[in-house]
Amino acid sequence: MNPPQISVIIPVFNVEKFLPQCLDSVTGQTFADIEIICVNDGSTDKSPEILSRYADRDPRIRIISRTNGGLSAARNAGLKIARGKYIFFIDSDDWIEPNTLEKLFATAESTGADLTCVHFRAFAETENDKRQANGKQSYFDQSEQTPEGCRPLSDNPLKIHVVVNGKLHKKSIIEKFSLSFPHERLIHEDEYWAWAYGIHCQSYSYLPDPLYHYRIHRNSITGTEKNSPRPLDIIDINLLTAEEIRRYDRLAQYLPQLENIFNRHLTSALLKSGAEHYGEARRKMAGYLQIPGISKQFKENISALAEAEIPLSVIIAVYNTAPWLACCLDSLLAQSTDLFEIICINDGSTDESPEILSRYAARDSRIRIINQQNRGLPAARNTGLAAARGKYIAFVDSDDWVEPQTMEKILLHMQHRQLDILAFRLRRYDPSTQTFRTDSYHDFPSAIPAFSLYSGKKEPELLAALPQEVCTKAYRRGFLTANKLAFCESLVQGEDEFFNLLCLPYADSYGILKEYLYNYRYPREGSIISIVKGHEPETITGIFGLLDGIARLYHEQKSEKAKNALAARYLLQIRNLFKNYPVFENRFCFTRLRRQLKKNKAVFRGRGKLRPETYGQIKKLLRRGWFFYRLSRGISSASQTPCGRALAAIGNFAKAYFLFPWYVYKIYKLLKKGNPF
Repeated sequence: MNPPQISVIIPVFNVEKFLPQCLDSVTGQTFADIEIICVNDGSTDKSPEILSRYADRDPRIRIISRTNGGLSAARNAGLKIARGKYIFFIDSDDWIEPNTLEKLFATAESTGADLTCVHFRAFAETENDKRQANGKQSYFDQSEQTPEGCRPLSDNPLKIHVVVNGKLHKKSIIEKFSLSFPHERLIHEDEYWAWAYGIHCQSYSYLPDPLYHYRIHRNSITGTEKNSPRPLDIIDINLLTAEEIRRYDRLAQYLPQLENIFNRHLTSALLKSGAEHYGEARRKMAGYLQIPGISKQFKENISALAEAEIPLSVIIAVYNTAPWLACCLDSLLAQSTDLFEIICINDGSTDESPEILSRYAARDSRIRIINQQNRGLPAARNTGLAAARGKYIAFVDSDDWVEPQTMEKILLHMQHRQLDILAFRLRRYDPSTQTFRTDSYHDFPSAIPAFSLYSGKKEPELLAALPQEVCTKAYRRGFLTANKLAFCESLVQGEDEFFNLLCLPYADSYGILKEYLYNYRYPREGSIISIVKGHEPETITGIFGLLDGIARLYHEQKSEKAKNALAARYLLQIRNLFKNYPVFENRFCFTRLRRQLKKNKAVFRGRGKLRPETYGQIKKLLRRGWFFYRLSRGISSASQTPCGRALAAIGNFAKAYFLFPWYVYKIYKLLKKGNPF
């Protein structure tokens, strides 16, 4: 008896609900020269009876019954007895169109392709499965499609999706290289097979017709394997894949691609497994370091993660924020991942904040409390940095809150893309109106795509264009440590901006994610912002301290682009000073501003698109403004007589409604011309 052209292998485990549809679709194929190998993998429902009933009706069906050993073992059992020229796998909860095998066979024979594939249609069994089905469909749609002819595959086995089903494999290749699925009870076995078979394929062909129907449901094939609490199996699969490729001396060819894939798999596995299994993950990931020839960057990335006690440290500086602290902590405890620690720095709070922290720490062991005397926000954050154990650092202000997926997305992008810094969006929440809003000052330029990658070293113009809040950033702790980056504790205003201006020139990889992940409560009574509105001298001193810091960074830079960028930030702060403060009304502020312009003339003049003549105009306006300021002071001092009081009233009216607002407006307009973005 001649062997069949195609062996169809169907692993079966407790799928009585879906098995008839699968078998009907296979036995009803228009291409009849097939054998159907059904491997009953220890089913405990009515699947064995259903198989026997179909085998009695169709002699092409062969049944293998065995104790449950998992999907890989079931497929290997089918491969051992398969007699066909081609091998076709289908899961027992899926089904195919009647002409699927006919089209696949005709294409394989005409093109000589080593692998022939059809397009998939993912569908959800219930409404709850639709999101997963949509994600799977997007994955299938992204595969490279070649409607006609063949294309090479061995240069990149992942040109098409890794799912083993719906593809016609040559049995001769499987036998020549003794290929089989991993014997261990591991999930993600398709990832291994895609490489083990793919590196030996010279060509593949892709049929764009959606002939394979991929069912998404809660209890998918082989029991709980696909929804297993063992997502870390992918690490074992990765290591087995590297070993299989190394057997044929082709590891160096694929290593750059493998490193990217392994890093993505590891990130996904960590997020799925959670903090409970992180110790096991650290042990397993050490195997990556034994792969011969891996790059220094990949080795450092894996080593840092394996050495870290937890992937992410979230630092919260707390000072008298009792009314909002619970909201902040609740948002962190409700995150979609638990792979982070929460370091709360109680900076000498005198309200109920310490009691709230203690209550939450008793509920969740991830919360650590550090008490210190009041030293200010920068010092509190530095204390948190010194205590952090995570590979990555994120900051949250104790009166704000984050979105449920914020920490997961931070870890996903930081680890997968191996970033030094990740920036994302914030929304401003107004407690008085209970509304959210966004504004251009806190947002990225519109030209930036949904995700983009930059280098602070190569693109210092970013210094001028990006919002500078620390709480909308995540940092790699090794990056901060290696470059000795910390908050300037002498600043009481602008510490976020100065910290980021320090960091950015050192960043090799700076990612921008245009998603709203942070909620910023503004304004609230007692916050730094509300203090600024009061124009306190110490706050004004802090602003000029920031200007001095930017000027110092300016002089340290060698790159003209970096100098221009820092000059633009300097101009922006001067502009904000005129916008937020009555410069001419406050002698302290006015005097400090004149000193600033004189001291940092090199920064202020001729940089950031501000022409030298503009600088002269501003200087002239300031001199005239000072004259009127002194004049009004003189009039006020002579206001003891009726005539003096009348003159004072006239002077104050002119000052309030004509002179000073006009000067502020003129200087502000001139500075706005110097704004390069």
